[in-house]
Amino acid sequence: MVNYVIFGAQAWNSLVNRNLLASGQAPSKDSMNFFYYQVHQWHQDLDPSVRFGTAMIESDDHNFFTSTSDEVEVYRKTLLYLRSNQIQILVLRPILIYPQTARNNTAMVMEAITLAKKSIRTLRLLSSETNLYRTRQALFNHFLSSALAVLFLAAAYDAETRANKTAHPDSAATLLGDTTNELQQGLDLIDCHRSHSQSAARLWTRFNRPRQQLIRLDILQSTAGTRHQRDTHLHHGPTGEDRHEISQQEDYCPDGTFADAGTETGGERDLTSHLDAPVSVGFDPANFDPENSLLWLDWFDGAFMDSSVPFGMPAWM
Repeated sequence: MVNYVIFGAQAWNSLVNRNLLASGQAPSKDSMNFFYYQVHQWHQDLDPSVRFGTAMIESDDHNFFTSTSDEVEVYRKTLLYLRSNQIQILVLRPILIYPQTARNNTAMVMEAITLAKKSIRTLRLLSSETNLYRTRQALFNHFLSSALAVLFLAAAYDAETRANKTAHPDSAATLLGDTTNELQQGLDLIDCHRSHSQSAARLWTRFNRPRQQLIRLDILQSTAGTRHQRDTHLHHGPTGEDRHEISQQEDYCPDGTFADAGTETGGERDLTSHLDAPVSVGFDPANFDPENSLLWLDWFDGAFMDSSVPFGMPAWM
């Protein structure tokens, strides 16, 4: 981890240059290649007992999560895999903050989106195949937050590109593509646990407003609030028939797992119920300025650049 922190801080300080990005330029190819070499070398230098196999973790057969009873091994290797994705995401993600830079560097943007999708899929498997996610949500939600921020930025970029009628059609107009599946799955994972988990409740608060805007734009479905509404109905005293039905369903998650009410205390019930209320946030194409940064950026109070702050970690991590 010492090496990770050292080269990660160096990469953040040297590659994430806001002035350069604002001018439409991304880090040079040579700089990025050296950064990827550092990531690769860090992976190679890991102790064999914790060195993860990327292909094994990403395999569709899920054997990595189901073929061993040693949860410590799964935990350590998955954590390091997610950290490998994380540092790359955080270096690439700021490109999406600036539309012109994103248009000029779609290959880097697509790489960030691919990494975000892989992280979300891994976290879903961690939740469905093991108990690790439910018992260590504050840690794993750090990675989920960063990955979701990339997909939200891609969705915002797509919306603004479509709204700008002077834009020329190109592949950058559909950055999100079929990635809405992973975006919805990541939100469902938070929604599943937010009634019992403080970290999930905080994360839901952060992504609630842009989620509602994506629903208005028909990019996302409006089903993510169902679980919270069902829980609220339960605590206001449903009928006996309703109570029986809810008791069978209230802890069921979209990934096929059950939320554990005992994992964390003082979850979303400590927050106000207005989180699921409609938020009047308009997207007005008439006010769109393609030369300025994303109109949605102010919704997050800098969350896209420093999404790890609530989890007590350095901003670049």
